[in-house]
Amino acid sequence: MPLNPFLKRLGPPLAVFLLARLMIAIAALALNLDPLDPVTFSRWDSGHYLHIADQGYELFSCDRIPGYDPEDWCGNTGWLPAYPWLMRLLSVTGLPTITAGVLLSAVFHLATLIALYHYFLDATWNKRNALCLLLAGFFPGCIYYHAVFPISICTFCIVLMLHHLRQQRFLVAGLAGAAAAFTYSTGFVLAAVATAWLVWIGRGQPWRQRVPKLLITPGLTMLGFVLVLVLHHVVVGDWLAFFKVQAKYGHGIHIPIGIFYARIVPIVQPPWVWTQDVQALQTFVVLCFVVAIAVTFFRQRRLLNPQTILLILFMFAFWLFPVITGPGVSSYRAESLLLPSVVLVRYLPWSVQVILTITAVLLAYPMTVLFYQHVLV
Repeated sequence: MPLNPFLKRLGPPLAVFLLARLMIAIAALALNLDPLDPVTFSRWDSGHYLHIADQGYELFSCDRIPGYDPEDWCGNTGWLPAYPWLMRLLSVTGLPTITAGVLLSAVFHLATLIALYHYFLDATWNKRNALCLLLAGFFPGCIYYHAVFPISICTFCIVLMLHHLRQQRFLVAGLAGAAAAFTYSTGFVLAAVATAWLVWIGRGQPWRQRVPKLLITPGLTMLGFVLVLVLHHVVVGDWLAFFKVQAKYGHGIHIPIGIFYARIVPIVQPPWVWTQDVQALQTFVVLCFVVAIAVTFFRQRRLLNPQTILLILFMFAFWLFPVITGPGVSSYRAESLLLPSVVLVRYLPWSVQVILTITAVLLAYPMTVLFYQHVLV
């Protein structure tokens, strides 16, 4: 392949990826951390994925751990298997498991940027697409795309699923959705997104034509999560192992307004504590991101088409579900999954797109510092 076409297709995503890597390396060096040491990218929940990769799943009563309610369940079954299995697979080559985890995260994040650029931005370099791609590289919570977490694998699967679904390749979309649901705990929400979109595009068609489509993509996506439950039953002998471990974090059905308020209020409520206010600022920026998109498409309904409606459904589902689930969910990590919806930002007024992108880039550094300082989980 000639050099110029190669650079045209892969150059922009690679450039954004390298810029993000440079930012997280500078943040590490500022804290006297080695940006080339995989341990730098391992925090809190990373240990669960590493333990699954090295030793497999376990489930036991929390009475073994001081400070926990003995009636609760502990272990690592609250974390899904795709990422640690890939780490274990790579470790066969001799790589340490943690190194494999960092490498996988980086590769899949770059793959996400490439897929987004090709499938949704038409591999076209203009000022609108450039800002979309830059926002994708520095999207709120972007440190998790590079850390020992499965976020970048999940975002890659989401981009593939959304692309093939809009192309009405229902089987391939379902397999990508199943991979997302097998990778991260909120991946199964894609089944609801697919169902809502298929109902919308199929309106007016007889149900006998609509039902098979509704069964393929959403059904396969849910199957990915069901396979996790089957795996837990086989390995630890409990179908509900995932839910038992997650239950102690207070997950359930909650009214989102109060949770949003509690997360954002540190911005305006003294005293100013930067570790809290930076996190609150990210949640506020994501709120502005969602509201700006919603207002734009409400005022300009001519922009609505099958692709934009699919992305809007995805954005709202993945924005609201973690909040409804409860305050125990790490909002800044859940927000990073909204990355594919950056495509919608090209439809915003130019000044708004610029402000959102610059804000995200500036916010990425302090959030990365908080991650390195073990403040973020």
